[in-house]
Amino acid sequence: MNLSKKMIRVLGVVTLVVGILIVLCFWFLDRLGTFLYINFVLPLGRYYTPVNTIVYGLVLAVAIFLVSRFLSMLGVKADERLIYSALPYILIGSAGRALNDWLVPPTSSRPWYSYFLVSPPIYFVIFGYTLVCLLLSLYLHRKVRWSFYTSFFAFGLILLTYLVYLITFVAGIRNTQGILLIAEYAGVSTLIAAPLIILISRVIRFQSPALSILIIAAHLLDASATHVALSMYPYIEQHPLPTFLVHLFGTTIVLLPIKFLAILFIIIALDYFLDDEQQQFTGVLKLALLTLGLAPGMRDLLRLGMSV
Repeated sequence: MNLSKKMIRVLGVVTLVVGILIVLCFWFLDRLGTFLYINFVLPLGRYYTPVNTIVYGLVLAVAIFLVSRFLSMLGVKADERLIYSALPYILIGSAGRALNDWLVPPTSSRPWYSYFLVSPPIYFVIFGYTLVCLLLSLYLHRKVRWSFYTSFFAFGLILLTYLVYLITFVAGIRNTQGILLIAEYAGVSTLIAAPLIILISRVIRFQSPALSILIIAAHLLDASATHVALSMYPYIEQHPLPTFLVHLFGTTIVLLPIKFLAILFIIIALDYFLDDEQQQFTGVLKLALLTLGLAPGMRDLLRLGMSV
């Protein structure tokens, strides 16, 4: 009888513990689901939060490392030629994102497929297309001796040409004044920045001053598009850091010098501190820097041009 009472007590305690664990598990899953929904599902294609910005940054860092290793396995050098031949793919992302905004405005309810054409999912979509084109170009180079870089550039240019046709003749460019304003700010700031970069390169010895100018020009384009869209048109900033800086200084024009100095510092760090054995990683990182400036900058320019 005593044994039965002990068993009942043990079973009671075990049942209580299991019950508490189940409740805690459901509570945790509910809180986790709410956390993921608030920070990753709800903002998708609309805005960014500090949490998802940090997570996306970590994902990007891992992706840069994996891509550099993968290119090394394929025997493809991440040099200037690869970066220049990848330009159409960056612009494909910008054009695709702008067209998606034209078809499905961010304020409306989105069909499920449109979520693949907003940031950051569109980066994975474009990466998949880029990877297929890269492997096909590599195959043609090894089998029929076609130029790898020319083939890679051409495959991207084909799709980009079609998207430009859709933007120009289907969606239509309605706000040429906005485009010209962005081009004016980006052009003038680049003309000011370029001599400074060349002068600094004589001291720091950039590996490629031309590529450095292109990367900084891309980010100046992004800053110019943000400045024009926010200060002259009824657009809002999606990223928390630029929003904080604009509120701190009280003007959007401050993004131009801040972006210039930040990207210049990163390029100096890459070219000055990383040795020749890390050139593969440096090349992929520079390609990522170029993408992070050119892709959103051109997307904002196209959105403004289409009055989306």
